[in-house]
Amino acid sequence: MLFALLGCGCRAPAATHAFRRLTRADFCLTLTVYARADAGSEIGFLQGEALVPDRGQLVPAVNVEMKIDGRDRSVWRRQAEALQWYVRVDDPMLKGCRWIENHRRYEPGHLEFGLDQRLWLREHGQWSIRKGIFSKRISM
Repeated sequence: MLFALLGCGCRAPAATHAFRRLTRADFCLTLTVYARADAGSEIGFLQGEALVPDRGQLVPAVNVEMKIDGRDRSVWRRQAEALQWYVRVDDPMLKGCRWIENHRRYEPGHLEFGLDQRLWLREHGQWSIRKGIFSKRISM
């Protein structure tokens, strides 16, 4: 009873969500994607696709908007890499969404991160271009 009056400093358990691998059929504008099957590894939101130059050839790539070092950034990743990401099973964007395929060539601009930009997941679910002491290199 005393703990109830003073407050125990306890937190309610975090909501748990079911996750599954992203599939090509899931591609949807603004769909939230995750690097692992947990909410602490949120990458960002799908924004589009295009054919992006990679070592002299064009590869299918996906654009995702994400926070990197506290700023909203546009990041390009190979489609094969994106298919290793996860989505929440209960995400409402998965129902009835439309995605327009784009097979045009696109050159990422100087304000965008290209296919090979290394990104690190920091301890509090924040992404960075710099490796920190507790950073994890996660395929994303």
